[in-house]
Amino acid sequence: MTKYRKKPVVIEATQWFKLGDHPEVVWNAGPMAFWIETLEGGHTVTPGDWIITGVKGEHYPCKPDIFEMTYELAQPEQQDETSYAGVHMWVGNRYAMERLSKLKFIRSTIEPRRLLELVAERCIKELTHD
Repeated sequence: MTKYRKKPVVIEATQWFKLGDHPEVVWNAGPMAFWIETLEGGHTVTPGDWIITGVKGEHYPCKPDIFEMTYELAQPEQQDETSYAGVHMWVGNRYAMERLSKLKFIRSTIEPRRLLELVAERCIKELTHD
C-alpha cells in the first residue's frame, strides 16, 4: 500500500467543554446531544472534543487523543497568517521551515516571491552540500 504524509497546514481549533465555547456547537434535542453540522452531515460533540476549522472554513469535531497525535501548536510566526505571506504553507517540510526561520529577519525587506526563491536555493544548496 502506498503511504502519504499530511501536508503541513495551519488550522484553527478550539477545545470544547460547554455551550458557548464554540458558536457552531448547538444542543440538538432530536438525538439529545451537543451537535455540529459538518460537510458530511451532523456529528455529536462531547466535552473535551476539539472543534477544527478546516481549510475551506468548514467545522468538524476531533477527539482529544486523535488531535494530540495529529496536530502540534503552530510556531508564533505561523499564528499570524501574514507573517510569511503564505510562505509557511508553501514550504512543505520541517527542514525547510527550520531554514526559513533563520531567514525571517529579511522577510520585511524582500518581496515574498523572491523570499521563496531564496529559501528554495538555500535548501537545495544545503541538501546537495554545494
